[in-house]
Amino acid sequence: PQKLGGWLKYSVNQFTGICRLLKDFASLALVRYKVLGCTSKLYVETAGTFSDITPGGFAAGVTDSTDGGAQCSVWTADNWGEDLIINRRGGAILLWDTSTGVGTPAAALGGTAPTSANGLFVSPLGQHLVLLGAHNGTYLDPMLIRWSDSQDYTLWAAGVGHTAGSKHLSTGNQIMCGVKTLSGEYAIFTDSHLWSMTYEGQDNLTFDFHVRGENRGIQGPNAAIEADGKIYWMGS
Repeated sequence: PQKLGGWLKYSVNQFTGICRLLKDFASLALVRYKVLGCTSKLYVETAGTFSDITPGGFAAGVTDSTDGGAQCSVWTADNWGEDLIINRRGGAILLWDTSTGVGTPAAALGGTAPTSANGLFVSPLGQHLVLLGAHNGTYLDPMLIRWSDSQDYTLWAAGVGHTAGSKHLSTGNQIMCGVKTLSGEYAIFTDSHLWSMTYEGQDNLTFDFHVRGENRGIQGPNAAIEADGKIYWMGS
């Protein structure tokens, strides 16, 4: 292997910590942003400038995994319109509103949203915020999936006229990650099984779940990706 053409420095500015999330998106005004989830900070970059949007009181995360089982700090993020919903594994669910500008830090979701989770994505077919390994009101349950009401990330209580709900997966010890596909099916990896999560519509079911593979462990939360309708991952 050899490099082709060398490298060009993107920005002379720097950020603090090890970056484990890099997501590119644009506002309605067509301003290009990149969000960087680092071990100790959360940044938004635009035009080569890194702006610190870390919430107040945010503790530094784990730099590296250890043999004792500590998970290095990884992040997930997805767009809610032009805004961004962000989660550091095991931490709070954060919202960064692009309309407030880069000088305003991300803030925890309001309403009845769970206080923590191990990952997230937004389901575009009904615009539900989906949390993987979600807090159940008493503790963070690593096998619990919860989703908000349609088009409302502040409403999480199931009830008549609401499509919020939850599902506790029965195989494995923890949910590792979730991957969206072009078909609208979501691949949910636990540490031992592969599940499918399928959008069923605006009714009491909302999502349907099926086991797609046994002994399909995954190496880590960032070890799966969708490409051209197919999912690839690194097994254990």
